[in-house]
Amino acid sequence: MDETEITGDDGREATRLTGHVHKLVEDDAGHSRGYGFIHVGDGTGDVVEYFVHRKGFGDPLKFDALRVGDRVTFEPRNTAKGLRAVLVERV
Repeated sequence: MDETEITGDDGREATRLTGHVHKLVEDDAGHSRGYGFIHVGDGTGDVVEYFVHRKGFGDPLKFDALRVGDRVTFEPRNTAKGLRAVLVERV
């Protein structure tokens, strides 16, 4: 799993992961529903899936430019609803 230590806005160390866009969810008409999933592998075949919402990009236009397979970096969050990717950036 690719990890990079950075300093967050609050001055604390924050981990950024690198993964790839696995799926972008669309409605029946082919329009983006505004969310998808990022996969991060550890090199052993195990994959961890993170939910990503267009709000995780700050700028919705950056989400709209994403394609399946794009490499991204993000900060992982463990929420009550599961693993989420926030502060996502395309590499």
